[in-house]
Amino acid sequence: MAKKQAPSTDAPQGYQRNVKREGPVSAILQILIVLGAVGTGLWFYKQHADERKRIADLVTEARTAQQGDDAAALLDAKAKYEAIGKVEEDDRAVVNLAEVASQLYYAYGYKAEREVAQTYVDLAKTRGLAKEANYAAEAYIMLGDGQPDAAEALLMNWINQGIRKPKLLHALSEAKLAQGKAREAQTAAEEAMKLTNTLVRLPIAHGDALLAQGNFASASNAFNKAITLNPSHHRARTAILLVQAKSRAGTPKLLHKEAKKLLAEAKDIGDGNPPPRTMAFIEFTDGEIYFSEGDLKKAIEQADKAIAIDDRMHQATFLRGRALAAMGKTKEAKAEFEKALAAAPTSIVYAEAAYDLLAREGKAKDGVVFLEKVQAANPDNGHVYPPLANAQATAGKVEEAKKNADIAIEKLGNASPEAIFAVARALEAEKKYDDARKKYGEAVAERGDQNWPDAFYRMGEISMAEKDYDNAAQYFAQAVKLWEKAKADIFLIADCYDRLADATESKGGRANKKGAAKLRDRAKKVRAGKG
Repeated sequence: MAKKQAPSTDAPQGYQRNVKREGPVSAILQILIVLGAVGTGLWFYKQHADERKRIADLVTEARTAQQGDDAAALLDAKAKYEAIGKVEEDDRAVVNLAEVASQLYYAYGYKAEREVAQTYVDLAKTRGLAKEANYAAEAYIMLGDGQPDAAEALLMNWINQGIRKPKLLHALSEAKLAQGKAREAQTAAEEAMKLTNTLVRLPIAHGDALLAQGNFASASNAFNKAITLNPSHHRARTAILLVQAKSRAGTPKLLHKEAKKLLAEAKDIGDGNPPPRTMAFIEFTDGEIYFSEGDLKKAIEQADKAIAIDDRMHQATFLRGRALAAMGKTKEAKAEFEKALAAAPTSIVYAEAAYDLLAREGKAKDGVVFLEKVQAANPDNGHVYPPLANAQATAGKVEEAKKNADIAIEKLGNASPEAIFAVARALEAEKKYDDARKKYGEAVAERGDQNWPDAFYRMGEISMAEKDYDNAAQYFAQAVKLWEKAKADIFLIADCYDRLADATESKGGRANKKGAAKLRDRAKKVRAGKG
């Protein structure tokens, strides 16, 4: 009889022992569940990938918009960054929004953007985001708050640590110019432009610094560079008009027409909320055009319009003062100069111009006060001492002039043309004419420019004091020729024509007297804007 076989302990291949085999319906359900899980994962992955792409695209579009570097471009960039949603979670948006908002606040006058800019600057600091954009933003906020000296200190701290970036150097240029350090502002802008040729605000800052020094041709070239980068940039286009007004280039009628065109265009920026600072700058520039043609009343009206739009437009306040001074209203002019200097207490440009205007009205001592205020506001700024010493010498404050000329040498170095010139001016005031002549020669040599009209003018004054009228006439003639070529201030040119007339008449003779009369007529025409 056959032995009974024991049951197998091995399960069939593909199965597990004691596991019930699934029917076809159950198997299909399991497949569907697996496919559903995979599909859901793929859907979430696609959603995540799409969101990342959407954010990346917005950041790219925002950065592209930023390159326009004007109010319209920055507003567009800000909208794109904000469209990301949860902006605070994206480091790129945080640092760039800090800069965009700070520029809208400082450069374009949108006051509400200050809080936005500060929020993102603080957030960037908290996260330790050491980026050029948020560094610059912090400085721009200070500039917008009217603290250029604090901005400069902040920027120099970073720059001395080796963080030499274009936007930081731009902010430094702006900070220096706001304090009247025009040459240092020019240098900072030029250094930044060596690092990049795409940042539109850089050639504008460069042009502003050159314009503050009366270098009209170079300023115009700088502003044109900005227009090449962004042909619609209203600030740069208006700055070209300002140069033309100050240099008396072009016909006033055409300049006014262009100003009105720019104003109409600017009104369309910002969806009914145009940039206040741009609008005010255009109105102010139109006022400068009126000033250049001798319409002082209209110049004041335009200045008032600019101030009503942007109360930080202290250039317009200063224009009011200049117009009032030209009208002979010295007391009212001084009040306007006080307001402008209160808004920019470290501005050598304002103080020096106020002195010049008051000195022409026989109020040199009153004018010196403005330079003394700037010196008191920032005694460490060596650039205030040369114009202060020069002004004090003219006002008869000889000992003060000598003292401040020495401080100028101490702070700026014995190779500084301006400091050496101040020493020469103090010597001239002491009537040490030979020593003064020698020092003026040293100043010209250090400057490296034999055609320095200021030096020719002072040499003419020395010759007048020595009654050497032939030489005096030659010096004054050379000075006025150079100032006219440089399109210098019309009152400076007119004054030089008057001194040339004095020297010519002092030579004696009917012909010289007749020639002097013609020169004085010429001075009157220049003062009236018809020269």
